[in-house]
Amino acid sequence: MKEYRNRDHLELLPGELFVGNANTHGFEHTGWKDKRAGDKAFYDEIGESQNGVVVGIPYKDPDYFPVFVLAEEVKQKSPDLYQRLRSSEQAAADKAIEDAKKKNQNKKAA
Repeated sequence: MKEYRNRDHLELLPGELFVGNANTHGFEHTGWKDKRAGDKAFYDEIGESQNGVVVGIPYKDPDYFPVFVLAEEVKQKSPDLYQRLRSSEQAAADKAIEDAKKKNQNKKAA
């Protein structure tokens, strides 16, 4: 299964990361425990705008579908992959939360 940048995939649910597209064999052998198969795979490139919404170019092979994994599992098992897949906006929000936690811990310790 090839990894792609995480984009706001139309099928992405809160708390998940889009880790790539796979066929059934690839999905079964990803090694992720908390994974979910989506319905429609797209190439990494952005396609044409349809009704004002930019969509990906559909895979020509109908046997492929998107794979989503719980972000927390990716973060625990593969921190480097987690950072690559997160958008800069999501990463900034995570950093703000971590900074706030550290600040609160420092206040309690003082």
